[in-house]
Amino acid sequence: MSDEKTPLAERPPILKFPFDAGDRIQGGVNPPPDYPPPDLGKLPRPPKTKTPPDEKGEK
Repeated sequence: MSDEKTPLAERPPILKFPFDAGDRIQGGVNPPPDYPPPDLGKLPRPPKTKTPPDEKGEK
């Protein structure tokens, strides 16, 4: 059971990091070279409009 819980618990965080955390929380703090365009576009957008809740709610 320990073996099955280890890979299962490690898989969700890894997939959610580059999408959820990287796109919403990290934004451009640690943008990977896999998709720099989406990260750079989301970072300057919220600060420029000064409405982070609006951008997150729309997307």
